[in-house]
Amino acid sequence: MTLKDYAVFERIFSDALVIDIDFSLWDESVSMLVVAEHFKASGPASLVVSFCRVRRFCSQFNHYEVDFDDGHFQWRIDEIQPLAPVNGGAHSVRFIDRDTMPVTEIEFDDVLIREVEHTFLDRVTPGWSTPGGPLVRRGWLQMLQEESP
Repeated sequence: MTLKDYAVFERIFSDALVIDIDFSLWDESVSMLVVAEHFKASGPASLVVSFCRVRRFCSQFNHYEVDFDDGHFQWRIDEIQPLAPVNGGAHSVRFIDRDTMPVTEIEFDDVLIREVEHTFLDRVTPGWSTPGGPLVRRGWLQMLQEESP
């Protein structure tokens, strides 16, 4: 990731909603699916940001003192901070927002960014974009409950 790439990161994470985190290929990459409000001049963009060869992934959750009146909050990121790598990775960043949002630090070797059409997300999980709506993928416990008689 070059300084030019870091400017892309700043555009993505200057105002982004995290709508999914994918650990399914954890031994190769950890991916965040985000809606980036300022990535394109034409409007929000849904992006898969894949952090390759992740050395460290840490999150601190700060929302337990907050009353969730409308189901749950959307996980928002509005700032990215560069960090010094400590575990041999090439890059390290911290994602933050207000006091109630998770603070996440990721150390990694490279990053891949891919745009995803909103129509695909609508097909996979209808209603994902409504305020207080679900993440794009249902959780395992939710799927098990739906399968139980």
